Amino acid sequence: MVGSPEAVVGVVKHVLNVGYEYPDTSLLVEACPGLRPALNPSMWESLVKAVINQQIPTRLALRITSRLVECLGERVVVGGKALYDFPSPEAVLGAGVGRLRGIGLSRRKAEYVIGVAEAIVKQGHDLEGVGELPPQEAVEELRKFRGVGPWTAKLAYMAYTGNLNLLLPEDLSVSRGLRLAQCREELLGKVTDYAGLISYLAATLYEHTPRRKGAGT
Repeated sequence: MVGSPEAVVGVVKHVLNVGYEYPDTSLLVEACPGLRPALNPSMWESLVKAVINQQIPTRLALRITSRLVECLGERVVVGGKALYDFPSPEAVLGAGVGRLRGIGLSRRKAEYVIGVAEAIVKQGHDLEGVGELPPQEAVEELRKFRGVGPWTAKLAYMAYTGNLNLLLPEDLSVSRGLRLAQCREELLGKVTDYAGLISYLAATLYEHTPRRKGAGT
């Protein structure tokens, strides 16, 4: 990440989501002051991460993302510690499908990510501008990319913009978490401002609830 100190501070504030305010005061907010959903600094990074997260456990997706960043991202050393920027579309496009597969992406996911990078680098696609669109328009625009369905588009949009009014019923962890919480479907239609937050909390509930051996995952 290169830029003026002011630009860097702006990116950090965006990632930490310092401007986010919960719609209402709650016990959670009072118990954990400063707790906010962290964001991705760019729509490009957000979409790539969403593709990597498709149909695999979160921990595995994080490992693959870490390898991608370490292998292709720009490296700087600060205070003796190596820090990495998320790889640019140019770096990903130059790596090719074979290198991405070696990092841990499946062939299809590698092809999807290369397709997005190619649209940006060779076709001048303004992916960052998608983040300025209203939620449903942005989701439809993102779905034009090969391999990007409703779940991936919604996740990428929310994780970049911080707009949490999109529900993720396509996510198995979300749907199962909602069942665990006994959250009625008719109730969800009345809390659209909380939909993304409810999705996140439902998935967290499911992933952290002990399951019997042999139960579905």
